[in-house]
Amino acid sequence: MGTDPIVSGQRLPQANGLCGECLLVKLPTIANPQRIVIYCEHNQAGAIMHRRNGYFTGQWLIISPISAGEWTDRLSNGQLP
Repeated sequence: MGTDPIVSGQRLPQANGLCGECLLVKLPTIANPQRIVIYCEHNQAGAIMHRRNGYFTGQWLIISPISAGEWTDRLSNGQLP
């Protein structure tokens, strides 16, 4: 299990199901995001990671296969944590 991506100075585990390109390119650039939300068009997969007590949990919630439209719909309707 690799830990290449870095957000806010913290190393994150790779998200199985997301391609490396999407994982690295779509990481948030704002300081201290509360959660990371990524959609990978290549693998039709969505991933979320939350902060707990100021640190990322290190656990990805990954849904695959899912279309971009369905992913956006679930996020906007509060159907994902």
